[in-house]
Amino acid sequence: MSEDQKPGAGDLIDAAAVGLLAIQAAVAVCVYSLGPTGPIATHFDFHGRPNGWGDRTELAIGIAVLGAVSLLINLMLRQGVFTGGLGNSRRTNAVARGLIVGLTALLTALIASLAFAHGGGLGEQRLPLTLAMLMFVVVGAFVGKAAPNAFIGVRVYWTLRSRLAWDKANRLLGRIFFFGGLIGVLAMPFVDLDHDIVLVMAWLLIVVVGGGLLAIIESWRVWRTDPERTP
Repeated sequence: MSEDQKPGAGDLIDAAAVGLLAIQAAVAVCVYSLGPTGPIATHFDFHGRPNGWGDRTELAIGIAVLGAVSLLINLMLRQGVFTGGLGNSRRTNAVARGLIVGLTALLTALIASLAFAHGGGLGEQRLPLTLAMLMFVVVGAFVGKAAPNAFIGVRVYWTLRSRLAWDKANRLLGRIFFFGGLIGVLAMPFVDLDHDIVLVMAWLLIVVVGGGLLAIIESWRVWRTDPERTP
């Protein structure tokens, strides 16, 4: 097989997106047919108490809509709608599309796990929380590799005027998300969610807010000393 005939990252992502769409259709049918007939907790407050409810039909529709939106975004990214005219757009497209596929898969699993989880409290739903932590691992693995674009990454004044600041800030954010999520995934089997749910939610908040602030500060620090920065 010649180099031109070998499948590239974009081709593999296309195959993954199509396969995921088929899986989502099957999961939506299973949720609609086999899910509980009573109300399902779909939203929770900071203390893990459910404050939003739905039913299996709503969750099945949510999975179907998620699949359609994910496919549409992937098609738009494939055509360069969000990254056209930007440097290294082919790589950025592949990174962004891979991120969309990964997050869609995790969100699908999260919605399905909510549908089949027993009990109303978030403390009884260890799987959804583990999947939420895993989302940070996936985002962290992709964000640090993205070239400047209009879709993902730390997009602030300094990163948009310095390629070095962009790379440094997004790599830092990617590491924080990746390791923060990984720590959460590894800790979930040992956490008593009935008593420590506030700590779990606080950890998620620290990773998001703390990671974002550190990445912005790092972008400013690098931009100040970058000789190739744009004023």
